[in-house]
Amino acid sequence: MSFHHHDESPTAQCRQELLVKTPNTPGQEPQHVLKAGAATPDATDRGALAILSPGDGPSGAGQPAVAGPIDGGRGSDMSLRDYFAAHAPVDVPEWFKHSDETTVPARISDLDALNADREYIGLPEMDQHAVQGLLDGGFLIRPNSTLESIALRAQQVIDSRQRERIAALETNCAARWFAWRWHYASTMIKTRGDA
Repeated sequence: MSFHHHDESPTAQCRQELLVKTPNTPGQEPQHVLKAGAATPDATDRGALAILSPGDGPSGAGQPAVAGPIDGGRGSDMSLRDYFAAHAPVDVPEWFKHSDETTVPARISDLDALNADREYIGLPEMDQHAVQGLLDGGFLIRPNSTLESIALRAQQVIDSRQRERIAALETNCAARWFAWRWHYASTMIKTRGDA
């Protein structure tokens, strides 16, 4: 029996932020992240399929942008601030900080998870090393259900903490993304002048 750490992946940007906020601990393999972008056609690609949007006619690549009326309620419920928020850049700049963040729980190490198990503490040192080896992806030469169950419990504690971390990170990423849109809109309103 062998145990491996599983990462339940949040979005690429959230995963990147998780790695930036929590560097690898000693003895852990480095994690690699690929930033995924939306698979959308380029706005200048005249060969891309036009998408019909309800009531507005064609939209999408190669089509003129349709903003709709933004006249403060005469014919539309969309204010200028709403319009700017809806059209804010999708990628949140590195410099933008959102203050209302959920605390992301710290990683729990293999050893901390094991030391919280009374049965592990009572094992002879040789058996403790065997359980640590199981958590590192090793295996036992002769099966031992007691050692395997201790390793399994520790892995469950580690996995549970990782799910908590990812949930908190995704909450923070979503809150930051929405806060960015309104920050962008407010800044556009303040700086636009009477153009």
